[in-house]
Amino acid sequence: MLYILALFLFASLPFSLSLSYVPLTLALLFGLRFKVLPRDFLLILLLYAWRFVSLLMGGRSPIPIKDVYDKSGYVAFSSLRLSEGRFNLLMAVLGFSFSTVSVLGILGKHTQLLDTGREYAYCLGRCEMEIKDSTSFWVFWVGDRRGNFLLRDGERVPFEVGVVHPPGRYTLMSERGIVLGFRSEDVSLGKGWRDRVKEPHLYGYRFFKGFYDHPLHVGGVFGALFLLFLTLGLFYSKAYLLFTPLMLYPLHLADAKFYLFISLLLGLFILYLRLGMSDRLPALSLWVVTFLLVLFNSLPFLYAFRLRLNFWKAAIEVFGRGDFWGIGYDHAWEVLKPFYERGLVDNYSHFHNSYLTALVETGVVGFLLLLFLNVYFPIRFALASRKVRGYARAFNLAVAFVLVFIALGGIFESNYDTAIINLLVFSLMGVGYSLSRRD
Repeated sequence: MLYILALFLFASLPFSLSLSYVPLTLALLFGLRFKVLPRDFLLILLLYAWRFVSLLMGGRSPIPIKDVYDKSGYVAFSSLRLSEGRFNLLMAVLGFSFSTVSVLGILGKHTQLLDTGREYAYCLGRCEMEIKDSTSFWVFWVGDRRGNFLLRDGERVPFEVGVVHPPGRYTLMSERGIVLGFRSEDVSLGKGWRDRVKEPHLYGYRFFKGFYDHPLHVGGVFGALFLLFLTLGLFYSKAYLLFTPLMLYPLHLADAKFYLFISLLLGLFILYLRLGMSDRLPALSLWVVTFLLVLFNSLPFLYAFRLRLNFWKAAIEVFGRGDFWGIGYDHAWEVLKPFYERGLVDNYSHFHNSYLTALVETGVVGFLLLLFLNVYFPIRFALASRKVRGYARAFNLAVAFVLVFIALGGIFESNYDTAIINLLVFSLMGVGYSLSRRD
């Protein structure tokens, strides 16, 4: 029964977060009957206990700690009993289901099959357009939220997301650049516009977001899966290498630069570990060339890094005037919003760094707990891989690399509490734990 639920989870997770909670919940209820609880799951509970304290000390609702449920896959699947055949079927379901999402992303990017009728265009300076039917815009601030305004027949009109504009001739003025989203059938663009692109299904602007709400979630999930199948392919069965291109390409479609960087770096290290000494030089040369191409042929990489620095500076400033308990878990947006309103950052969800977000929200104690977990678990699964053989060894080693990937990704993204990443990674941890106990 537990095995069937694991198959159900890995088949549904790529397409629906809501649906995946069904097999997770049933697996948790069924798995607890075996009374197998990974002792180190208590470390995760300790982190959430401290987050609970931070919320109480700040006089806030404790509801955000419900996120711990996304990590319950570690417990739910720790009682699995997997023969080699069942293991391969489980991995095949995981690989083919996520490959389907990858193929949809490729079709959306390179064909018209997933066309939505939505478009985006870039404006810097003066841009003219005609609205043929009442419509509203999707606005992406590129340079600075200030210095953008909309004119209709020479008079300034409200310019915010969701405001409905009647038919007429309009002029958009932008001092530092802005991306405007609109329905193709409602708007006709005039002079001044450039970089016009269509938005397919499963995309946000020009970036692939799949079924996960945000392109960076795609980067986290598919980067982890790329390392999983690369490790299985190199240390167990070469058949798993067939999945790696379809796991890696979505990182490009999502423009997840940092995740792509880390994936290639760890992929290089995995290849180095696996190949014999005589084969390492050509293999390493190939990966280094690929790595340099990605790094130096992507100027937006440097721009994205500069934006991250603004978030990190804001985090240090906020922490410097905070207290021992932090501001309360899951409330970074409250203190980041003023920086957004001043045009220093482009959103106020979090600080684009798991560790700095933890420092601001839960203080030094919460920061140290998160740091410890992100060091402990990769080591724990790497050591477990040395105690088993065959597919169990390869899978535990793969989980260790996935956890290193998430830990390093946390330097550039606030990824530790992302639902899709947690549901995948902690379920993989549960499978790894069960395999490390089979001998």
